[in-house]
Amino acid sequence: MRTRVATVGIYFRVDGIRNSGSRIGYLEFMSGGHFDYAQYRLNDIASSIDELIASNDDTSLNEYGDTRGAGYSNETIEKFKEASETLRRAEAMAQRVDWLVSGDDGEESFHSRWAKEVPEGYSR
Repeated sequence: MRTRVATVGIYFRVDGIRNSGSRIGYLEFMSGGHFDYAQYRLNDIASSIDELIASNDDTSLNEYGDTRGAGYSNETIEKFKEASETLRRAEAMAQRVDWLVSGDDGEESFHSRWAKEVPEGYSR
């Protein structure tokens, strides 16, 4: 008698120790996947923009002798803030759509979670 074996693919992310040669952590089962989890990249971009905002006025020198902060105008920094918030909002929107079309949420929970998790427009 032949035995059939079924393989089930599970997406997971390993969170562990940063800046080390090994990655020790735990498995986090992930839902969704319709967009290949690309929505998380939007948060990464928003975080990079936040770092630019935070370091904008830094007059200390880096290892090359250049000023760390870019010294952008207040008007430009306000646009950076708007971009950061918009990217985080877009991530939340994409996440909700992802879970709906992937079958993790029904329409009722889609609307409920949207109301709780998707922030209103730019507010700064």
